[in-house]
Amino acid sequence: MPKERKVEERRDFSGGMHTRQSKDQLGPEALVEATNVRISERHGGLVKRLGSRRLHGTAIAAAGDVLGVQQWDQGSATNQLVATGDGDLFHKTSDYGEFTQVSPGTALSTSKNLWGTMRTTSSGAALRLYFTDGVRFWRWSGSALTDVTAAGGAPLNVDFFKPYHLRAFWHDTDFENHISWSVLGDPEDDSTGDETQGGATMVDVQRGEGLVAFETIGSSLLIASPESIARFTGYSDRDIQIAQDVEGISSEVGCVGPLALRRIERFALMAATEGIFAITETEATSVSDKIEDQWDALDRSTLSLANIGYHKGRREAWVAVPGVGESVPKTVFVLSLGAVNGWVKFTFPFGILNMASWEDSSGAERIIAGCDDGFVRVLDEGTSDDATAAGAAGTIVTMQAQLAPFFFGDISEQKTLERVFLDADIASGTELEVHYRFDAQSWRSLAIAGVGGGIQPYRLDAYGQGRRLDLRLVSRDAGTPKVTAVRPIAFAMSRWT
Repeated sequence: MPKERKVEERRDFSGGMHTRQSKDQLGPEALVEATNVRISERHGGLVKRLGSRRLHGTAIAAAGDVLGVQQWDQGSATNQLVATGDGDLFHKTSDYGEFTQVSPGTALSTSKNLWGTMRTTSSGAALRLYFTDGVRFWRWSGSALTDVTAAGGAPLNVDFFKPYHLRAFWHDTDFENHISWSVLGDPEDDSTGDETQGGATMVDVQRGEGLVAFETIGSSLLIASPESIARFTGYSDRDIQIAQDVEGISSEVGCVGPLALRRIERFALMAATEGIFAITETEATSVSDKIEDQWDALDRSTLSLANIGYHKGRREAWVAVPGVGESVPKTVFVLSLGAVNGWVKFTFPFGILNMASWEDSSGAERIIAGCDDGFVRVLDEGTSDDATAAGAAGTIVTMQAQLAPFFFGDISEQKTLERVFLDADIASGTELEVHYRFDAQSWRSLAIAGVGGGIQPYRLDAYGQGRRLDLRLVSRDAGTPKVTAVRPIAFAMSRWT
């Protein structure tokens, strides 16, 4: 009597990485590993991520840290990209052209920059870009840079701020537990007086630690410390309320750094010592349970460098952190907010110090980063990492995705692998490696030579025996393969007892 042929097909990998629990407990939609691979919104398959490209040919900031990057509408129907580093400001309106350098009379500090756009409430007032550098509060008009830290202006030593309800809200490093705010409708004046004037208050956090980040969601200003999140509401002195301590959003988890709290659509995403949390006006909810072990392995001494970005074009939240063995963030955990809701992990050959949304000249929504080598890069373009502004190729992106184990319906039964079928789009001249093994045996590998032409059926004649089949997909060349289905076929052998 012939042996029974067993087939197990996978067409949905929307569960993303599940690295916290035993792989034997994972569902068929989960992945044991997902490095430099996306889960396609269209077909639920696996797609190698795109590369990255420099937005200018010559390094700025003397090839040092790009401390901040922001795109804003300067009021002439033209989006302007602004970056800072090495004491100077740089700006441009082109996609891949050079920056123009602006050197202020007093050099910018070497602290991170946090940005916001505001205008006064006077008729016809121009929109202006404001930012902090840890010492001063600056105004950028699109052509002129002005220090507005003066008598009657913003307080000194402002390390972060946020526009909220027609006021600028500041945090001063001299008063770690306080927030202050500007005159209503004038972000450059903190004069005190009646309810329309500026003011200040202490935020009472349970453990006495200083404040580290602001963000706005809904009708609230979130105020985060390393161990808690308070909620500020109100327009004037008469209706200002601060829900804090056990009345706040959280009295247990807080933010690791000033760039680690970011509004993403209708909620905020936050990096905390305990993991990644979604923050609403009422609660903090962990969203990183599936990758908790990877988060726990990070070095807490560098976690304050974590920064969060939003890729609007793909509806993805990006959390950049110093990975294991990294001194700066080169590892990015990516969460899709669409039909796919699982985590994947991207790794880059350069440090990502801050991220911002970017709309290119065609109107496409992208994500960019200020990096540790003097370059601003778009992080989702081309087939290689660190391509030049002129389009010359950089370093190869290596993809590795391991699927949840295949049991063919019965973990106790011995199987003999016959073939593996894949439905995939692999460009002609590129390869996709298929690694496989049973149980704890050594990995075996076979390579698929791409033929192009869109999704095609590929067959691999493979052999092995065991109860549990592990399978992973690896791409090491410039190709960007897409895999929509994996279908191993095996023969049932004797039952294992």
